[in-house]
Amino acid sequence: MPPPTRHYDGPIAPLSAPCHLVMPGARAGDGSPSTEGVSGRFSGSVLSSSDPPLPHGEGVLEWENGVTYSGSWEAGLHHGEGAKTHSNGGGYSGAYGRGLWVGKGAALYGGKWGYNKWVGTFVDDVQHGPGWLHKTEGAGGGRVQHTYEMGELAGSPPCNEEYAKACFFRRLSRETTDEEVRLLFEQYGEVDYCYIARDEQGRSARIGRVKFRPVGSAEDAGQGEVERIMRARERAVANAKKAAEELDGRVVGGSEMRVGVARKADMKEHTRYGDY
Repeated sequence: MPPPTRHYDGPIAPLSAPCHLVMPGARAGDGSPSTEGVSGRFSGSVLSSSDPPLPHGEGVLEWENGVTYSGSWEAGLHHGEGAKTHSNGGGYSGAYGRGLWVGKGAALYGGKWGYNKWVGTFVDDVQHGPGWLHKTEGAGGGRVQHTYEMGELAGSPPCNEEYAKACFFRRLSRETTDEEVRLLFEQYGEVDYCYIARDEQGRSARIGRVKFRPVGSAEDAGQGEVERIMRARERAVANAKKAAEELDGRVVGGSEMRVGVARKADMKEHTRYGDY
């Protein structure tokens, strides 16, 4: 028998479940800040026995930073059909399994690079297999096929890897704010997102991540679509490398910040450091 539930409509504290509820950073180029440590308002079904409320069944959670998830839940995790969207139109819509993107879905780009979305199959939270990139009307409309291999465009150069466009920083002062760090990195290029990881009480974990946005250039005129996308990605990778080189060791708020180009491990990267 399914567990008993009740309807709830009201504020909800930051959820501590893994995966998409608290995963730092943006997904699928959505340019969103993290929902980690962010409170919001939930309307829908919650477990009767849970206090504070734990979403279970159908419901909508609107975080204070503009991120919204609408769909099915299981014990606080996105599970079943749902959509997590951000204020700029990015996000994901489709099938979830225990918080992960699985099965058929769409990575939403909100017009980034001239595309609205990639529609295909997802495995373990990433695009995998053949799918279609849908162009915006401004880019001519229609769609083109792009195949992914566990989150990476098949046959593309290393600069296509999302983490290569990001920096991981650590050893911050407890008082340093997201905005202070963002201003430092914006000297090196347009920033997709920048955040400091925080615990459930909102206290700084002294580590964080920033990702640079791929941007086009007049130099790309006359190039094919894939070439323009890859050149924009290469600029973002170069911005991340330069920022890491020049900001590593910078004293911010009385503390010497350490910066390096990010790796695939996302926020788990801090485990490779003893004292962060």
